[in-house]
Amino acid sequence: MKHTSIIFTLLLAAASVYGQTGGSNLPASIRQANAQADRYADYDCVQLLDSTGVNVQSTGSGSFIIRRIVKVQTKQGALANHVLKYDYDPLTAYAEFHRVTLYKANGDVINLDITQQQDYVAPARAIYWGARQIMMEVGHLDEGDIIDYQINKKGFTYALLAAGEEDNSRFIPPMRGQFYDIVPFWVSEPTVRKVYKVTIPMEKEMQFQFYQGECSSSMRYENGQKSYTFTRTD
Repeated sequence: MKHTSIIFTLLLAAASVYGQTGGSNLPASIRQANAQADRYADYDCVQLLDSTGVNVQSTGSGSFIIRRIVKVQTKQGALANHVLKYDYDPLTAYAEFHRVTLYKANGDVINLDITQQQDYVAPARAIYWGARQIMMEVGHLDEGDIIDYQINKKGFTYALLAAGEEDNSRFIPPMRGQFYDIVPFWVSEPTVRKVYKVTIPMEKEMQFQFYQGECSSSMRYENGQKSYTFTRTD
């Protein structure tokens, strides 16, 4: 299997992706992606969807919707996915699990209690920058189970910071009105579809550049805003 290595950067001068074990319990979009995953039957797990959607405000602060759909195919895959984790920098962003749905191979659909999620200091070794990690325990998984979860995040991805910000102003980049992101499109495990979508105010302009690979891109006008979508499909 080919693991494409793509990075592209975004820079807005002055700066949601959704899709829904073959079974009647699955939304149609997940059934379709699951059918395409058959060619990866020898792997421990398959990412049916890896998507990030961000709505950028005029301040440069973004509201992110991160969605992952993972199919477990072996006991090793079950072990690797029985706990979901996501790292974030509390100086620039806030993140939380919004929803975790488990589609069992036997047809059951389970919506986990997201109030049980944990937010704690991320493990660190040599250098510690105060990063945090959110965690959601999925529990026992069987071969053929599919995990569909969404993380909501607000803030920005990268900037040089000023110290002492304690309110929501910390989610606005120091260069107010600018939005910057680096989006890796490489994968370490089979991925059927990977998408990044960014929506910006109509008066803003965006520059982007791909490095070490290609993926499809498009722009359209939606609800008085510009929406750019970048997609890689295996």
